[in-house]
Amino acid sequence: MPVGKQRAAQLRPRAAAVSALVEDFAARRPIRCTSLIVTLFGDMASQHGGIVWLGSLVEALGLLGIDERLVRTSTFRLVQEGWLEASREGRRSYYRFTPYGRREYARAARRIYARERPAWDGNWTLLLPVGVPEASRENFRRSVLWAGFGNLASGVFAHPGSDTSTIAELLAELGMADKVVIMHAGTDALQSDRLLREVLWKNWELEALAAAYARFVQKLRPVRNALSRARSISPEDCFTVRLLLIHEYRRILLHDTDVPAELLPADWPGLEARRLAAELYARVASGSLDYVGARLQGANGPLGAPADSFSKRFRQ
Repeated sequence: MPVGKQRAAQLRPRAAAVSALVEDFAARRPIRCTSLIVTLFGDMASQHGGIVWLGSLVEALGLLGIDERLVRTSTFRLVQEGWLEASREGRRSYYRFTPYGRREYARAARRIYARERPAWDGNWTLLLPVGVPEASRENFRRSVLWAGFGNLASGVFAHPGSDTSTIAELLAELGMADKVVIMHAGTDALQSDRLLREVLWKNWELEALAAAYARFVQKLRPVRNALSRARSISPEDCFTVRLLLIHEYRRILLHDTDVPAELLPADWPGLEARRLAAELYARVASGSLDYVGARLQGANGPLGAPADSFSKRFRQ
């Protein structure tokens, strides 16, 4: 896209609520551009073949006020960290998730786009990383937290439910299947008010999590209301809202341990946050696809139609 047209697109009038959302993001320091790029690849590129031209990333993130230099340094960092891999065709650089990046986001996606929290069978799965080397513990900790586990006590991670298929898959990928003990526990003790307060609310920082969900709702509700009243929404605005919506929601959800509804207060703000995310995502989905199809370039030109899985997001 010529620079003049790119600049004109970025200056196109947008809904005031969308402008406020972008301004709030741009005002943060430091700007977490690497995390935002992971969101873009996971939420968007993954549904359209997975490969994106660097120039498209620069243009797209320019809608959020991010300059080209930061986009370039952030993609380079993600390559070094094993999230992205690069290829070149002539003077153009293309990026895609590595197998590691694809698997990590796919695990998070099961939780991000779920219609509701999974039903709870009253049991807990416990992980004891007894053989994980010290050098690998941070990678282990991050990966299990992304899978919805919480640190229950020193050296013990827990998740509600007894299905171990996801965590077994994760441990195998990490090469830690023989280094982590998987155990199951009943829930009778954790149903007491004292342990709920002392163990869950304290160890899992549920008060801070509730506050994060409440801020998410406060920030995104005006956008939902404004777009619901709008006669039309530009593809640029739809793309911007979708990207920031999932980026904000993902960052909070990765600190959420899927505490069962039975153990949460009736007014838990995470429930409203999930409903709001689903509603707003559906509102901007079509327009965002118009932007993706017109502006994001892959190795073979404009990105094509989304995968069938896209239509199932927030509906299963």
